[in-house]
Amino acid sequence: MHKIGTFHGAPFHYEITGSGRPVVWIHGFGEDRRIWDSLKPYRPSGFQHILPDLPGSGASPLSELDIHHPSIDVLADSIVHLLQHELGTEQKAVLIGHSMGGYAVLSVAERYPALVHAFYLFHSTAMADSAEKVEQRRKSIAFIRQHGGAAFIAQTTPNLFAESFRENNPDIVAGIIARYSNFPADALVWYYEAMIGRADRQEVLKTARCPVGFTIGGLDKAVPADQSLKQASLPGICFIQVLENVAHMGMLEDPGQTGPFLEKFLLNSEMPGLERRY
Repeated sequence: MHKIGTFHGAPFHYEITGSGRPVVWIHGFGEDRRIWDSLKPYRPSGFQHILPDLPGSGASPLSELDIHHPSIDVLADSIVHLLQHELGTEQKAVLIGHSMGGYAVLSVAERYPALVHAFYLFHSTAMADSAEKVEQRRKSIAFIRQHGGAAFIAQTTPNLFAESFRENNPDIVAGIIARYSNFPADALVWYYEAMIGRADRQEVLKTARCPVGFTIGGLDKAVPADQSLKQASLPGICFIQVLENVAHMGMLEDPGQTGPFLEKFLLNSEMPGLERRY
C-alpha cells in the first residue's frame, strides 16, 4: 500500500505491507524505495515492511526547512518521524540501510537506540569519509553542477556493479540508469554534502546491544570489503554475509543470496534473549 505522510511540512511517500514488527528498508544515494523490489519474495510474514522514499528521492521532496542544511541526521529524523508520528508504532523497529541509507540507520541507532530492535548495513560503512573520499565527492558535486543529474547517473551507475554482471546483464544496468535519470541534481548535491559532513559512527557498532548485520561485496569499490570486514568484528552479535563476486548492488546482482540472508536475519532477530549482555 502506497501512503503519503509529511516530514517538516513536505510530502513523505512510503510503501507499507504486512503486520508485526516494523522493518524499514532504507534506500541509498541516487535511488528510491523501488531499489528493493527484487527482494520482495524474501520479505517474511509476521513483519510490517515499510519502504520510504527519503527526502529528496522518488516522490518525496526536500522540505524548505532542510534544503539548505544537508545532514544525514535529517534523513534519520525522517525515519524516526515516520515510525513515531505517521505510524504511531510502539514496537522497536528493524532498520535495513543500503549505502547512504546505512548512514541514516547508524544515526538512528546512535541517537534513538530505544527505537531499534536490530539493524543491518547493506553495502554500507560506519566510518567517516577519508580525505581521499571527500575529494572524490567534491569532484562529483562539480560534475553534477556542470553536467546535470542525468549525465552523472549515466556515468556512475555502471561502476556500482561488478564487471561480469554489467557484461551479462546490460538490460538491468540500463534500466536503473533510465529509472533514475531524472533524479534532481540539487538533491544529489545535498546528499553528497550530507555524506561528507557525517560523523564516524564505529562506536555505535561497538556498543550495540541488538543484533547487527552486514552484506559485504567482495568487488565493492564504494565500500571496500576489507573495510567492512574490520567493522563486522565490532558488534557483540553480528550476522555477516560476504559475496565475493558482487560489488555494491547485491539486491540486484545476487538477490538469490542476499534475500534469504536478510530473511534469516529478520527471523533470527526475533529469537528470545538475542541481545548483548553487559
